[in-house]
Amino acid sequence: HQNKQVCVIKNLPIWNQKSIGSCVGQAGAKYRQKQEEIETKKVINFSPRFLYALSKCFDNYPAEGTYPRLMMKLAQKYGCATEETVINDSGLSHEEYVFNRDITKIPEKAFKEAEKYKIKSFAAVGLTADELKQAICQASGCILLVRLGKEWWTDIGGAHSWRAEDLLPVRPPAQIISGHEVYLYGYQQVNS
Repeated sequence: HQNKQVCVIKNLPIWNQKSIGSCVGQAGAKYRQKQEEIETKKVINFSPRFLYALSKCFDNYPAEGTYPRLMMKLAQKYGCATEETVINDSGLSHEEYVFNRDITKIPEKAFKEAEKYKIKSFAAVGLTADELKQAICQASGCILLVRLGKEWWTDIGGAHSWRAEDLLPVRPPAQIISGHEVYLYGYQQVNS
């Protein structure tokens, strides 16, 4: 007999960031999308590109990627535009995607639209399984930065290995070289 605990929030459309390091914008737009769906019962396609490009105008970070807390502060201050005003074209080069890090190149009408869709608040949550579950079920999900280590990028025997014995058990990386932002909005736990 299995005791099954589930918290699944209605599935949202899946986006693909392709090769652009815009995961922070993707997660932020998904978070705002879920808030809007809860408040109005409408699923709006918010623009991950708007949030990411806006963040790149302020982060002073020369590479791809940006800071999650900065993106959330900007989503609170400016809001989030939809894909109608800022198309999420992941086929662009990184610099084209972020409007060459120039806030004046982001369409003015996007800022006017974004005013209607500000994130009201955000908070840090703990990283225990129970704290994450609580955030998922009580706060319309949560955004989580996953630190990636050199181990995930190192070839094993000349080729990337996805064999369980090469990846598991999951271990803290010896050297953090990157990160990936994800939006968690459901979970399933099965206890035997």
